[in-house]
Amino acid sequence: MRRSSSISVCERKTPVGVGERLGHLASMRSSRCRALPLFLLLCLLSWLFGCRCQASQGPEQGAHSHESRSDEARHPMREEPRPEHVHKTTLAGTWYPDRPEELRSLIGRYLAEASLPEALPKRSLAGLVVPHAGYIYSGPVAACGYRLLASASPRRVVLVGPSHRSAFRGLALSDAGVFETPLGQVRVDLEACRRLLACPLINVDRQAHRFEHSVDIQLPFLQVALPRDSFQIVPMLVGNLREEDSTVLGRTLADLLDDATILLISSDFTHYGPRYGYVPFPSDGSIAERLRRLDEGAWSRVLALDRNSFDSYRRETGATICGALAIGLLIEALPKGTEGRLLCYGTSADVTGDFENVVGYAALAFFRTSPASAEAPNLPGKEPKSMKKEPPSSSGEKFAIESVLTPSEKQTLLRLARDTLESYVRRGRMPDPLGGAYEITENLRAPRGAFVTLKKHGVLRGCIGYILPHEPLYLAVQENAVNAACKDSRFPKVKPEELKDIEIEISALSPPRPVESYEDIQIGTHGILLRKGRAQAVFLPQVAPEQGWGLQETLRQLSLKAGLPRDAWKDPDTRFSVFTAEVFEEHS
Repeated sequence: MRRSSSISVCERKTPVGVGERLGHLASMRSSRCRALPLFLLLCLLSWLFGCRCQASQGPEQGAHSHESRSDEARHPMREEPRPEHVHKTTLAGTWYPDRPEELRSLIGRYLAEASLPEALPKRSLAGLVVPHAGYIYSGPVAACGYRLLASASPRRVVLVGPSHRSAFRGLALSDAGVFETPLGQVRVDLEACRRLLACPLINVDRQAHRFEHSVDIQLPFLQVALPRDSFQIVPMLVGNLREEDSTVLGRTLADLLDDATILLISSDFTHYGPRYGYVPFPSDGSIAERLRRLDEGAWSRVLALDRNSFDSYRRETGATICGALAIGLLIEALPKGTEGRLLCYGTSADVTGDFENVVGYAALAFFRTSPASAEAPNLPGKEPKSMKKEPPSSSGEKFAIESVLTPSEKQTLLRLARDTLESYVRRGRMPDPLGGAYEITENLRAPRGAFVTLKKHGVLRGCIGYILPHEPLYLAVQENAVNAACKDSRFPKVKPEELKDIEIEISALSPPRPVESYEDIQIGTHGILLRKGRAQAVFLPQVAPEQGWGLQETLRQLSLKAGLPRDAWKDPDTRFSVFTAEVFEEHS
């Protein structure tokens, strides 16, 4: 239509006869036909040249040489993570709860239930391997690793997981300077990222991180296990690797692994069943045992830091370990002599009962060659300098009992709780505990579990707290003053007119430790955590004496509180943990 329109315009300007017009059209068609092959040839050459130029810029699709990566690495305009960019997780509401209170409670329960093996090395933690499935499936296994991590108090966590969605060569950093979950934000160590980008096998790839779960799934566990704002992350995804790439990248990661850094690898173990295209043995009653043996063959080679043997084992068995390349980087990065231990093992069938399609999960820990200068690695929290030690528990673990708070520190916490209660109930705001009005000492900054109890005329009006030491004590008290007043589902919210009649009681807790039997529980000394399946309940040490209960009646009431039959405490699969508490109140 364009051609005829153009001709009609020419016709109006320069009238010609019909014969001339036809001749003119024939001439135009002839010249265009002659030019067409030349035009197509030029387009083809341009396309081929453009592809070659594009291929020389870098190996984002995993098909280019080391030389081309090196050329890119020297380019001054190479992309880096930016502090203003925020990566928001897409996992909330599917892989784990999207409500902060529910998510924190779930992880806290997993950590409380996590049991570590006896006689772990008394050396500082260097690395971990933890699973990355939905929390309902792999959360209990991951919690074993994070319970150990909580004691290490790292300032940096180098977090490496497999890329399930994007294909590229090497390691991919995110372009974000902050990662965000329902529990808040986690900062990225931008300086460490800049150091890593000097390696031509490491690039920034925003799209690879956008919907990937292997890194994001670990962040809420880190946020609960470690004090807020006490650490930064270096989040990376592994793409395709050549044989020589693992050695280069392992050495690059090793440069970051100082005493304040932990290398955390996100990986599940074998994926068995038709859904995963891997059925090395028949689907019968022996799958659980065979799957464990298969995974044990893999993790034993990982614990020995033998990458060649690990790779050979995977080739021989076909074991479908999704984070195998990331695990290989850990083996290359950790120094020889590092001691590895299995913390725990489980499968998705533990939850679903489905062995037709089942995934194995393992938590592995690696300890540095030199003894740790700080506390033993399985203490769940950073201890203040004046802390005393409790004798070893029956499980072989040692747990810390914090030194007695000074009268001044107790008064500071009570005043902070009172000011927070008054301000939040009346104005919906909390005072700034670090604004100068309160003396926040080293003891008060140490992570510690805490409960805040509100009583009105001596009758319970609200009580909520944290069992595990995942926050500084002063913050745990402040937050639970608000929780007890406004979030205890047993009571309506505290009203301003009630404040004058309310008294505050604070319980500062030691970390919980498992006991072999309920007979080890000491009424009046121990707080009690009862767990049976997914049900659990807790009593503070002062509850039983205040009610006049003996041990059996206390356990009956605790069973009922957990929503279980009153004699559920007698069942062999019911588990108990105990803790101690410093209890103090206003006007005491």
